[in-house]
Amino acid sequence: MKKGLFLSLSMVWCFCLSAQQTITVQVNTINDDLEEYLPGPTQTKTVGGIDAGSSDLELGNETAGNVDPQLVGLRFTGVNIPKNAWIASAYLQFEVDNTNKNTDPCNLWIKAQDSDNPVTFDPTPFNLSQRPKLQDSVYWAIPAGSWTTVGAHDADQRSTDISKLVQSLVTRDGWVSGNAMAFFLYGSGLREAESFDGSATGACKLIINFEPASSSVTAQVSAAEDDLEEYLPGANQTKTVGDLDAGSSDLELGCETANNVDPQLVGVRFANLAIPKGAKISNARLQFQVDNTNKNTDPCAVWIKAQNSVTPLSFTTTPFDISSRPTLTDSVYWSIPAASWTVVGQNGADQRSSNIARLVQKLVDRADWASGNAMVFTLAGKGLREAESYDGLPAGACKLLIDYALPSVAVNDPAVLGQHIQVVPNPFDKQTNISFELKEQAQVRIEVYDQLGRLVQVLAQARMDAGIHTFRFETNQAGVYYSRIIVNGAAAVVKMVKQ
Repeated sequence: MKKGLFLSLSMVWCFCLSAQQTITVQVNTINDDLEEYLPGPTQTKTVGGIDAGSSDLELGNETAGNVDPQLVGLRFTGVNIPKNAWIASAYLQFEVDNTNKNTDPCNLWIKAQDSDNPVTFDPTPFNLSQRPKLQDSVYWAIPAGSWTTVGAHDADQRSTDISKLVQSLVTRDGWVSGNAMAFFLYGSGLREAESFDGSATGACKLIINFEPASSSVTAQVSAAEDDLEEYLPGANQTKTVGDLDAGSSDLELGCETANNVDPQLVGVRFANLAIPKGAKISNARLQFQVDNTNKNTDPCAVWIKAQNSVTPLSFTTTPFDISSRPTLTDSVYWSIPAASWTVVGQNGADQRSSNIARLVQKLVDRADWASGNAMVFTLAGKGLREAESYDGLPAGACKLLIDYALPSVAVNDPAVLGQHIQVVPNPFDKQTNISFELKEQAQVRIEVYDQLGRLVQVLAQARMDAGIHTFRFETNQAGVYYSRIIVNGAAAVVKMVKQ
């Protein structure tokens, strides 16, 4: 009996640990790590020239004392991460090639190529700098006095977390598992790393921890009072500032009138969002549909913000009702492609916003977030695109598209939660028992979610003593469920199947 019990426990624990995955991809050809000379007052080389065939990569500058600034390009092929996966962490791992040119302080910026599948580098002048880059970047301050041993490849040679860059790439419309990624480094100081030419085994590595997105949510504006426009102050404003355009059959993004006349703030609200607390948001977009094309004005770009509330109310016609709402300090920039939105009824990639996952994540991370809460987003900027409103066409109203993962295990202290987690029977017919062992007294909450991420039941929430605890879950609805055991704020998730 005991033998069978421990086998069951081992199987369940292995499932919990297996969801988060790690991949390591290394530069694997001489043309996938190159250097390009950048302009600067201390540059003695030909600006734009590519240093092909070099046995090393100087990060920051080619020559000690901040002489000959350069851009280092790194390309990694076969990055096997599924689209919309949640990136838990990512970094570049270098190996020390030499130490005699080290220059402090050495501070670098890391950027990523804005491409679904970047091609390899070549020695054509400006080949690295002319490639399009994501707007975002990551700062890496290399510890002073480090990189003192040739061959070292430890924490000091590891970049800061670049997960936000990788996340932006794997949530692109054109991302496919197995595509390539390219990163670029530039800055001050100098550290000398191995290149593929110098040592194939010491070439830079890209190490990524990720979890495939387990669920998706699509919500749509579902009431006339959940998408409204408010006139903003500006030199070209002919309307009354603060007034709301209630009952409009469309939503003009940017300005109400062509040629940047009558700037306005658009608010959209989404109710009953079935996103569980603790979810990790990998991708979130606003999806619009074209209402009309005759007022299109380029360039059209908007900033997207989120109301800092998890229970935002529907909009009213009270002046300044949208702009007076408190918002998160963060925002997301969306540059709408020029000459786009040319066909009424379009609702594809061009009508889909930039990734607003970081705004959604901040809301889901709030202590008062609960599955079923609402979110409000606002858009303001320049130019003009005309989208459907709920009043004009309910089926074409704005949608919020979200992909997320539920991290499978965050409890890593066996002194608190032992490996004795079991669901018996599993699969089950009518009911099952969820059991776990606490090594010491702890605050515990046990939740059950369905496969759409909706909270089904809270089985327990209390401070529990050390020992084995068992709780029963019953349901008549067949399907996949997840039991989430939260111990002192950290969580373990176990999959259950109702036949």
